[in-house]
Parts: sequence; C-alpha cells; structure tokens
Amino acid sequence: MPSVVRIPMPSSSRKRSNSFSSGGFGQPMETGRMTPSIGHHRSGSSNPPPMPSLDRRSSTTSSSSSHVHFVDRASLNSSATSLSQSQSRLKIHRTIACSPGMPALVFDVIHKPSHSNILAAQTMAPVAPHALNLPATMPRVSQLTLTIPGLPWQVRVTSTTNPLHAITNLDVVESVYSSLRVPVSRREWEALGHNSKSQLRITDAYGKRCAQTRDWENGVRRCDFLLGRTILVGIESKADGSHELIFTK
Repeated sequence: MPSVVRIPMPSSSRKRSNSFSSGGFGQPMETGRMTPSIGHHRSGSSNPPPMPSLDRRSSTTSSSSSHVHFVDRASLNSSATSLSQSQSRLKIHRTIACSPGMPALVFDVIHKPSHSNILAAQTMAPVAPHALNLPATMPRVSQLTLTIPGLPWQVRVTSTTNPLHAITNLDVVESVYSSLRVPVSRREWEALGHNSKSQLRITDAYGKRCAQTRDWENGVRRCDFLLGRTILVGIESKADGSHELIFTK
C-alpha cells in the first residue's frame, strides 16, 4: 500500500485534541505555516521530505500551478471520449443538477453525508429523503462517472445497496464524499514538486480542514486539493456529454 502524506499537527491543536420533485430531469432548480512531510511523521525529526521521484506516467506542474495530472494525457483524453459517448444522453435529476449561477445543493464534502447536512440551495433546508432516493439520471443507469475540474481523479458512482440497481441522488453524494476522502499517495504528493506553491496551498487547506475535523493523523486527503472549495453545489452537464462536479467555498 503506498505511503500517505502526513503533516505534523500544530502543538496548539494537539493540546486541544487531548482535552426536489419526482421526474425532475434536465433542468436545475433555481435555486504559522506547517512543513509537509511524507510517510509516517516522527516527532522532532529534522529530515526534509525526499525530492520528487516520478515514473514515466507522471508529470509535474510548475510551482505556480494549483493542480497536477498524474496520468498520461493521451490515456485521459481517450477515456474522456469514451465517457462522453456513453453518457451524452443522460439527464441529471434536478435535485443535484446545477448550471452557472444556479446551484442545486449545499453539501460540505469534508463531513459524512446525512439527511441533515445535504441542503437544497434554494431553501437551505435539508433535501427531503424521498428526493435523495430518486434515480439520479434519466434514463436510469447503474453506474456514472463524474469529473472534477482541475483534478486528476474521477468519481465513479455505483449503487450502495445493489450494483445492478439504478443509482440515486444519495448514491452520488455518498460516492463523492468517499472518493474525496481517499488519502493522497506519496507519488501524487511528490509530483507537485518539493515545497512548490501547490504543496503549500494544499498544506494550508489540510490545516484548515483538520482544525474542524480533528483528522490530523490520517494525512492529506484528495479533498484538500480543492483548496478549501469543499462545498458541492451540484453536477453540471457539458456539451461534450461529460458531467462535472462543481464546488465552491
């Protein structure tokens, strides 16, 4: 299993830690800096993290870039083309479908989803349970692939109850949460460049998240690459047939 990125917990934090409508498809509703270290953190260690070591599939961004792609671009484009052809006719249910300036949801992906924290953007009230259990697409599908602008990972949605069942709006939210909780690997972290602007910005996002969640010991997660823009507002369907997850602060 690849090592994950662990960042020292601030001493002050260590002290504190001890003490919808059915059939609604196609239209959305209007509605002090820490120093990163790699692997297991050893208190008092002054050794800097190792310099980047990349395989041929990896590519680094410059220090001014916010994100990095870890897969071969030709492979990524081929995958996107295949995805567009298979998903181009899907309509996303309006409970989770958004468009520019018209958010559908308000859900912070750093917290485990529940019926009380998945809110309708129009009313800021919890989305009704029956709406969350409606099919997420029309026609109904048993799996769906979603992209995140600027990030190299895709979110693959399947039914949480039965792989053959149609995915629901709740399946989508839960899949997004689970996917973004995956720890960042050492290779992915090193690909950003040692002490690069990207690493420093992600470290800052990690610190702010852990100040809320007390998740210091589990290292940097994919959600930290969102740089604080962790509020999911919905899925935007693009002209090429892809479906993008949209986040804001």
